[in-house]
Amino acid sequence: MAITFVPRDKKQTLFRSIITIFLVLILFITPFLIFSPLFTDQSENIFIEKVNRPDIGIDFGIIDSDEVKNLETFLVPQIEFSYKALDKNNKQVTGRIFANDENDAKNNLSNSGFKNINLEEVNIGKKEPFVPYY
Repeated sequence: MAITFVPRDKKQTLFRSIITIFLVLILFITPFLIFSPLFTDQSENIFIEKVNRPDIGIDFGIIDSDEVKNLETFLVPQIEFSYKALDKNNKQVTGRIFANDENDAKNNLSNSGFKNINLEEVNIGKKEPFVPYY
């Protein structure tokens, strides 16, 4: 079996070059035709005509209304404490209490009749969250 090379004739070469030039022109002219309105003064008109914008009205007067002015503020997040204390009968009592700070927790417990109060803040979760468990 022999491989023979057939020389291209001039018509075939001319046809391929014309097709190549045609495709290159299409590739360069098409984006220009598509995006040319974006670079002229007509760009705003094109988008406004084609897009139906909804009619939306926002009433910011609601912020000044009495309902908004009379809203309750958020509560300060409270801390959970575990306590050991002596009650009125001098029995040791343990439990948990929520308060804004340690002084507030001691005041609440002493007002409830407890004495010799020992408080510890309850830590939720790990002390070092980025340390693996293993």
